[in-house]
Amino acid sequence: MANDNTSVLDPLAATTFPEERTLALAHMAPALRRALKLYFALDARLARQVAQAREPMLGQIRLAWWRDQLKLPAVERAQGDQILDAVEVMWGSDTNALLALVDGWEELLGEAPLSAAAISQFAAGRAQPLAAFIPQTGKEALVDHVTRAGKRWALVDFAWKTSEPVEHEAALDLARQIEGTVILPRSLRGIQVLDRLACHSLKTETPLLVGRSAAFVALRVGLIGR
Repeated sequence: MANDNTSVLDPLAATTFPEERTLALAHMAPALRRALKLYFALDARLARQVAQAREPMLGQIRLAWWRDQLKLPAVERAQGDQILDAVEVMWGSDTNALLALVDGWEELLGEAPLSAAAISQFAAGRAQPLAAFIPQTGKEALVDHVTRAGKRWALVDFAWKTSEPVEHEAALDLARQIEGTVILPRSLRGIQVLDRLACHSLKTETPLLVGRSAAFVALRVGLIGR
């Protein structure tokens, strides 16, 4: 994964994100912040492409393009897409980890309502790239913690965005099955902010970062990690 380098212009400097993701970026270690920003930007792009696909085949074609491009060496990738152009700068040798994100979003192209298995696979694919941050921390034992945190956030985030009641309940049920409080090092605190907001959402049955109590949770975790 490419380290943050303030001497290099941020290719995604003008990109805006939902408030909870902006908070996560603010509390991530500077050396990892740009990589998390690229992850969020790609995640949002894939979400739009899946949502706009009138036919599953069209969605699969769009996702296949991303999969093919991410597998290519940087010099052979298509030019002119803001996010794709930023991949090498922000993820470097760990770019292949983003393939799981593409695979995860492909799970949502099935017929609605999606099965619990498809939703679980979607969330797992969305969480897997976050484990690429672990080598930067030198704490390999935290892989399970990071993937659990990422999956819980992915499930809760999806639950409050789907228009299908069955999918909403299935995603929340899956999130509740993820056991244990996740404690991450300060360098990964942005991921922990997302996880604690997901836990708060499950407790209050409200969307992420809605209400004063959710804002307090994000502030507390960002400052002291608990």
